[in-house]
Formats: sequence, C-alpha cells, structure tokens
Amino acid sequence: MTISYSLDLIPEPKEVAELLIEGGFLRPLEDLQRVQRMLDHGNITVTVRNNNRLVGFCRAISDGSYYCLVAEVVVAIESKGQGIGKRMLDLVQQEAGEEVNLVLTSSEEGEPFYEHLDGSVWKGPLDLKEGANASRSERRRILLIHYRHVLQLQELIQ
Repeated sequence: MTISYSLDLIPEPKEVAELLIEGGFLRPLEDLQRVQRMLDHGNITVTVRNNNRLVGFCRAISDGSYYCLVAEVVVAIESKGQGIGKRMLDLVQQEAGEEVNLVLTSSEEGEPFYEHLDGSVWKGPLDLKEGANASRSERRRILLIHYRHVLQLQELIQ
C-alpha cells in the first residue's frame, strides 16, 4: 500500500464523481462536463492515491488573504480512519497560508469528521469584529457551516 498526496494535480472527472458519490455527496455528478468545470475552477486541489486509485480528494477556493472555502473533503470508505482527511486540510491550509481561515460546508453526516480536528472547528454565528481583533493563536482555524444553513440563505435570497 503506497499512499501519495499531491497538490494541484487535477484528477479525471469520472474518478472524482465516483468518489463523491461513494462519500454521499448529493449533487448531480452524472454530468462529467460539469464536474470538469468544477475541477477547473478550484484554485487548491489535493488528491490522495493508494497505488493509482483515487482515495482522497479536497478542493478549495481561496482569496489568499482572509478566507478559503473548502468545497469538498472526501475519503474512500476503505481509507477512512487513517488521517487522510486531516492531512488534506493541513495541505490546503499550508497552500492558502497560515493567516487564512478555512471555511467548510458540511452535512450533518460529515460533522463527526470535523470533531476530530483538535478543537479547531468553530460552529455558530460568525462574529467578524471579535475574530478580526483576536490574534491568530486565539482564533479558531476552521469555520464549519452546515448545508442546511446554506439552503436557508438561498431561500431568503430568492
């Protein structure tokens, strides 16, 4: 078993779609051209392979200054529990910059993964003033937003 991590190597849309489906992501993944567009427009991509099989994928969009939206973190079922998801987030943080806050969206099913991140996940209303005045060591590194909140925001906007 040879696990390898790569930054910014874009995988094939079919293998990403299969891994996301296996991970329970609920979006139209049968349209591989759309998946390719998704891959083309992330500016940080982490792939993890066991031998040649894609077993981990993380895609993020960062402004390089303040925020980095982590759009997907997924690990193949047989590779869970090996620290792959945490390592992918560490690589995203390294690539985005230490002063950049990671913003993640998650379904309730994905929340247990974030509970293992050494208390660095902050959930709740975002107080930008408080966060702006805190030193980097005082701030939490990751803001977790549930998909249900994103959907509620979309309903309010429409």
